[in-house]
Amino acid sequence: MAVTRVSTSEQADSGLGLSAQRAAIEQACAARGWDLLEIYEDAGASGKNINRPEFTQALSAVEGGGAEALVVAKLDRLSRSLSDFTRLMERSWRKKWALVALDLGVDTTTPAGEMIANSVANLSQFERRLIGQRTQEALAIKRS
Repeated sequence: MAVTRVSTSEQADSGLGLSAQRAAIEQACAARGWDLLEIYEDAGASGKNINRPEFTQALSAVEGGGAEALVVAKLDRLSRSLSDFTRLMERSWRKKWALVALDLGVDTTTPAGEMIANSVANLSQFERRLIGQRTQEALAIKRS
């Protein structure tokens, strides 16, 4: 199973981000000899949390035993929330499926991949908070 996501309707309308993610996932799966069963696509959905329709379906599919891993082209396309990402990793260990983020070589089937996943999750949350801070500052300037 694989998941793609873009944050804004403009990105969704252009399709460029989604097609780039699909291409990266398809290429990586082919190179690794993995069968790509389905790509779930959340177009115009925030990465602040994992409560997205297509992502929820992907989780149900992988946890139902239909696949061994959930693959994303970029970790921030999965989630920008550290707590969501941590819970998702724990869920994958408990339910015995792998979480793979191609851009960073994150693969929770290995101890090194698990360590990298935790480090990257921290950075993703930091980036999300910076974006929020910049937005608040810009709105404050606009108001004044």
